[in-house]
This record gives sequence, structure tokens and C-alpha cells, in this order.
Amino acid sequence: MPTINIKQENVTYIAMWLLLFSTPMLILIIHASSNSNLDIDWWTIMHIEEILAMYFVAFLVHNFLLAPMLLYKQQTWRYVCSILILVVAFIALQSWIRPIMHEQQRHRPRAEMPMMQRYYKADNFRDDRPRPQFDDRPRPQFKEPRPFIGPAELTNTLALIFLMGMNLGVKLYYKADKDRNRMQQLEKENLKQRLNYLRYQISPHFFMNTLNNIHALVDIDPEKAKKSIVELSKLMRHILYDGDTNISPLSDEVQFLQNYIALMKMRFTGMVKVNTDFPAMTSQKGIAPLILAIFAENAFKHGVSYKSPSNIDMTLRCHNNEFILFTCKNSKRKDGAKEKDLDGGIGLRNVKNRLELIYGDRYHIDIKDTEDNYKVRLLLPLENTNTNNKQRVRL
Repeated sequence: MPTINIKQENVTYIAMWLLLFSTPMLILIIHASSNSNLDIDWWTIMHIEEILAMYFVAFLVHNFLLAPMLLYKQQTWRYVCSILILVVAFIALQSWIRPIMHEQQRHRPRAEMPMMQRYYKADNFRDDRPRPQFDDRPRPQFKEPRPFIGPAELTNTLALIFLMGMNLGVKLYYKADKDRNRMQQLEKENLKQRLNYLRYQISPHFFMNTLNNIHALVDIDPEKAKKSIVELSKLMRHILYDGDTNISPLSDEVQFLQNYIALMKMRFTGMVKVNTDFPAMTSQKGIAPLILAIFAENAFKHGVSYKSPSNIDMTLRCHNNEFILFTCKNSKRKDGAKEKDLDGGIGLRNVKNRLELIYGDRYHIDIKDTEDNYKVRLLLPLENTNTNNKQRVRL
């Protein structure tokens, strides 16, 4: 991106100077072509181009030496002093060139001067009228000393200051644009690192709880423990291959959620009533991975009692292929077990952080924590999934 900005800046300067150098010539050529009594005044064109060349040299010095001193090195006083030196050198150069130009003008034949050409062309005289004879002898040199800074030099100097101001403004614009792009890139990198950090926290936390559940099944029902390991392998496959993306297909997330619920039912058979309503998902869009499963995990972890009946209700609705509404409601323990803050677990905290980082203000979550129930309503926008950009982990 910085290279593109530099190229755009240089193209801007090249276009500007091509326009400045070509405009005087084009104007005089057009003016001469529109008047048959007037030839192209090449001397004036060369005189203007010489002045523009001085501006161009001053511009190069300012653009490549002085302006970076201010913008990138923050050397304000050195920049100001260098500008003053450049202006004085520009004035001195004009004062040195001015007598040379006057001398060239003094020895210039009058017949080549545009005003003389316009008046003394043959079309302005009758055939029987004698043509005027030009006195091309050098005119007497002007002896009165000229000031160091005349009106022309003062005008040119003010124009130079204006030119350097414009140059500084253009460089400030492109520098601000480059800084803005760099900050956006840094923000993206920071966001990516934060998402990876949260994702890597969620996965071990999720598997830790799942392995604890399988461990409980080993002594109770070894056959179910074997089946639970198969279900766990399905969960691991999803996390390894699809969990490393920002957006995962909705159908994959629903399947992952169903596999997790099936795994939990093996452990809590007869102890918890789980009702799910997940219609067939035909949407090709997706959501952030592992979001829904964390809420389901929280429901099983904090909503299932070993001494009293428990229930978990989960529903998922897709509206106009634009957003989903996920609802998870679970009963709360009444067996006197010490309850932790349901909002304070690692999984839920990280999910909320990920939602904020990925969706910003485009999502809505509503949590109702009563004495008997804990209910979560999550509204998420559906995002387009690009399988070509998925960062999959292959073992």
C-alpha cells in the first residue's frame, strides 16, 4: 500500500509539471495560429521555460530533501531554516539571471518582437507605401542600478512559496493516507491476533469440559464412553478444519451443535430433558464458528442437576437468509450446589469478546438470569462464506 501511495504522488507531480511546462507553449502557439500577422515567439517561450526550470529545481529540492525533513524526521527548525536558504538562493539566482535576460532582450532584433510583427506586417500597408526599416543596432544599456528584489523577483518568490506550500499539502495528504492505511492494517493484524487468542482459549476450554464428561462415562458405561469418543472426534474435526476461520457455514455449525448435544445426552440420560428445534439449514451463508456451541455448553454445565429434573430448550430460526435468532433456555440448579457467575466463565467471556470483534454493533444478545431459569437470545447477521479464503489446518 505505501508503494501505491508513492506512485500516485509521483504521478500527480509529473502531471502537474507537464501541464506547467506545456501550457505557455500551447498558449503562444494557439495565439500565433489565430493571428496571421504574428509568428510564434520562441524567445518568450524559452524565457518562460527558463523561469519554470528554476521553479522545478526548487521543487525537487523541497520535495525530496526538505519536506521529508519536516514530515518524517520532525525537524521543524531545520526545515524552516532550509526553506529560508532556498528562498534566498532562488532570489539570488533570479538576480543573476535577470541581467543576462535583459542583455539578450537588448540585442534582440525588433522585427522578432511580437508587437512589432503585429504592426509592421505587410498586410498593414498599401503596396505603394514604403516599408519601415528597423534599426537593429544594440540599444543603449540601462545604467541605473536595479534593486536586488524587483517586482518580478518578488512575484516569482511569492509564487515559489505558494508552490512549496502546495507541495507540502500534497505530501501531507498522501502521508495521512499512508498512515491511515497503515493503522487499518495494524488494526486488522491486531484483530486477527486477538481473535486467534480468543479462539485458542475457547477450544481447550471446550475440550476440557467435554473430556471431563467422557471421563465420567468411562466408569458408568464404557460402551457409551466409546460412542462419546466417536462423537468427540467429529467435534474435533470441525474445530481443526473449520474453527480457524472467521466465518463458518451455518449448516456446519448446526451439525456441530447437534453432535455436541448428542454427546451430552449420553452422559445425562434420564437426568435432563433436552428439546431442540433446528430446521434444515439451506442457507449458504455462515456465522462465527463455535459461538452457538459455547452457549449450549454453558447450559449443560450450569443447568443440569444430579438430584432434580432439568431441562434445556434450544431453537434456531433463519430469517430471510439475512440473520439468525438462536435461543437457549435452561433450568438452574436447585440442589444447593455453589453457583458461579454464569456470565463470568472463560467460554462466555471470550464469546462476547469475539462477537464484539467480528460483528461490532451488528449483533444483539439478550441474557435473562432469573431464580429458576437462564435464557440467552442471540441475533446474528449471516455473512457470505468464501471457501477459497478459509485457513484450514491439515494434519
